[in-house]
Amino acid sequence: MNKQEFQRTIEEYVHREPFCPFTIELSTGEEILVRDPKALMCQGGAAAYIPADGDLSLFDYHAVRDVEIKSQP
Repeated sequence: MNKQEFQRTIEEYVHREPFCPFTIELSTGEEILVRDPKALMCQGGAAAYIPADGDLSLFDYHAVRDVEIKSQP
């Protein structure tokens, strides 16, 4: 994923109405579940996610393998 795709995809998912949780899969295999769009900050190809539990995730577009809507159970 390049910088522009990353920024565009994150913005699209964060501003989706109604909001749907989504996952960001990193190249390490780690998955970040974004449940609160206000907890995700993205600028210049880098992002920080700070959910209510305070478990900070920092990553940039180089580390992102995929971004997808979380399946509803």
